[in-house]
Amino acid sequence: MVGARLDDMQQSINEISDAASSQPVAAEGEAEPGTPLSGQGRLDPSLRFPDRELRSYTALQLGNYTQRVFGASWDWGPSSSVPALDIVPEVSLAFGEGKPAWMTAANMQYRLPWVIERESFWISPITSLGLGLSYQDGPDVVLNLLYGANVQLARARSNPVNLFVAHRGIDLFHRDRIILGLSLDR
Repeated sequence: MVGARLDDMQQSINEISDAASSQPVAAEGEAEPGTPLSGQGRLDPSLRFPDRELRSYTALQLGNYTQRVFGASWDWGPSSSVPALDIVPEVSLAFGEGKPAWMTAANMQYRLPWVIERESFWISPITSLGLGLSYQDGPDVVLNLLYGANVQLARARSNPVNLFVAHRGIDLFHRDRIILGLSLDR
């Protein structure tokens, strides 16, 4: 019985492998039709997502204290050593429960090289990792992780509105920020 099941599984694997090998494959350096890639794993500029952007945002910070956050980050564009990664410095202020806090950070952002397209909006997923200096009860060096998306709202792509929605885990998710902001081409 086990032998028959293994034979069935092997036959299924062979059928999947044969089907995958019969699909046309793009030559190296050549993108599949409809793939929104530009060079070096970056989005095609014709999609009109900001390449070097300024993001102003507000956030709700959860953790030891619940605070309202106001911040900004600047996408300086691709790093010279790894073109798929963007350098994104950031500064923010938080007010609410507990003492006011501030944070500065240097982040490396990766924008996934694909887009979710709908008639009235497009979504471009992003993720980042960064090292920051946070100050509330004293200085802390923190490791920040972020995942989110730029959401382009516009029917006419000539003048789109770009929103930024994300979740940032500060100090490896000891404090969480739910972020909503506006991305502007700079």
